[in-house]
Amino acid sequence: MSARQLVVLVHLVVLVHPAGLGALGGCGPRASEPDAGTSMGVVTSSPEAEEWTDAHCIDCHASAAESWLASAHRTAFSDEVFQAEWAPTEQAACVRCHAPLADPAAPRSPAGELGVSCVTCHVREGEVLSVHLSPLAPHAVRVDPSLATEAACAGCHDFSFAAVAPTHHDVNAPLQRTVHEWAEVSDRGTCQRCHMRDEEGRVSHAMGGARDPRLLAGALTVDASAERTARGARVTLSLRSRAGHAVPTGDMYRRLEVRASFVDGAPAHATLMRRFERIDGRLREVSDDRVPASGERDVVLELGRGHGPIHWEIEWQALEPSLAARRWIPDEDAQRLVIAGTID
Repeated sequence: MSARQLVVLVHLVVLVHPAGLGALGGCGPRASEPDAGTSMGVVTSSPEAEEWTDAHCIDCHASAAESWLASAHRTAFSDEVFQAEWAPTEQAACVRCHAPLADPAAPRSPAGELGVSCVTCHVREGEVLSVHLSPLAPHAVRVDPSLATEAACAGCHDFSFAAVAPTHHDVNAPLQRTVHEWAEVSDRGTCQRCHMRDEEGRVSHAMGGARDPRLLAGALTVDASAERTARGARVTLSLRSRAGHAVPTGDMYRRLEVRASFVDGAPAHATLMRRFERIDGRLREVSDDRVPASGERDVVLELGRGHGPIHWEIEWQALEPSLAARRWIPDEDAQRLVIAGTID
């Protein structure tokens, strides 16, 4: 979508809920949201007597709008992985976070196409929220420091299965628990420090995540070693998270595929993920061998006979590959290389 198309789209979404995000759920319904952009000009009018829309924001906040345009927030509803996972049930509860400005009963609309947009995170009960005041703002601004904290993210990135009931899962168990994982790290920063900064450290609304090559490549450190044996080799990969949360995090289907092989041998692999089994009539989590937020995860792979160096790689997967293929999800959306290396 081009910037010109964006302008057309946001003008189609004329009204937002008069109670703002507090009523819609949106980007953290139990708290507040991310860092505001910097005012870049003066608008000719302010919607004092009407409801705020994204169209009121983009002219003065062009840089923030441009970065948001390519973000996972903008595609929160239209994203092919989400659509494939949501399609079997089309639960209205999912729309609360993926298209908070849309009608939950009919989210396939221009409002749904906006995903998580400006007003989702920066308007409450008719007021514009920001971390700081700007002398250039042509409208009233209410300062909310929690916009720059994990509280901004928790509502849509840390919640139980009860939020999507009815469900076959234990409603008291976590569906996503990224903020709880983050809380386990002693020297943690904020969510915004990683996810709202570009390569130069400037504030960005691109909201980089697992599909951002730069963030993905920096998510793990790997200590790789191999013991040559009569049968081949035993490869040990010691994985440590640098992300400030478990890797992968987010939806329960996210996983890491760890592979190793001789250049002329068959590969060995292991999958790191959350696993569920039906117990007492409910699907309950029975194990979690993802890379923890704090500490290490050792992966040991046994290789058959082969020659030369050993190649290893770790791949992030949105969901199990055969399921992704059956749902016609493009490879570039369903999987990404995290890190790779060679053992001589």
